[in-house]
Amino acid sequence: MLKGLNVLVNSSGQKLSKQIEKAGKKKAGFMVCIGSEEIQSQKYKIKNLETGKETEVSEDTITNTIFE
Repeated sequence: MLKGLNVLVNSSGQKLSKQIEKAGKKKAGFMVCIGSEEIQSQKYKIKNLETGKETEVSEDTITNTIFE
């Protein structure tokens, strides 16, 4: 079965709390924040917006983590 992934990008410069609020209003299931530290380390934190659980993953496992 082919799985799709809808992606929203917010580069507005708003505070993170406002961005999380907007993501929730758009019914986003997960959030990944990408900054210079994440790019350098190639480790990303995925937050499940329904449960609040955060998981740190490598770039090549982001999609698998979301679809678990």
